[in-house]
Amino acid sequence: MQRLGCKCPPPGYCFTVEHDMEYKPTDVDIEYCEQVEEMGEDSAIIQFKRLPAVPKALCMKHVGPYERFYESYIEVFRYIEEHGYKPVGQFRTCYVDGVWNQEDPEKWLSIVQIPIE
Repeated sequence: MQRLGCKCPPPGYCFTVEHDMEYKPTDVDIEYCEQVEEMGEDSAIIQFKRLPAVPKALCMKHVGPYERFYESYIEVFRYIEEHGYKPVGQFRTCYVDGVWNQEDPEKWLSIVQIPIE
């Protein structure tokens, strides 16, 4: 896949990094990240960087429209608290199926990823 002079390997890995440390339904501060085959030149809208590995994360599938992400966040943080984990680092959401390949929002699949220790 070619995007603005970048070559993204198929099937590609993209995710958002949640800069807000809690769920917000509006004014969301996210960073869109996509795997590329090689680093390119930064521009006004694209920056290249290497992200550190996340050694351990609690991951949960979210099936359905994005407006219901809060339900998954409530469930995943309840699990984290009940099992004595501690969230560390920024939350990620990986988008597997969405508006680009699935018409029915009830079939959209995302993966909430919470780095933990």
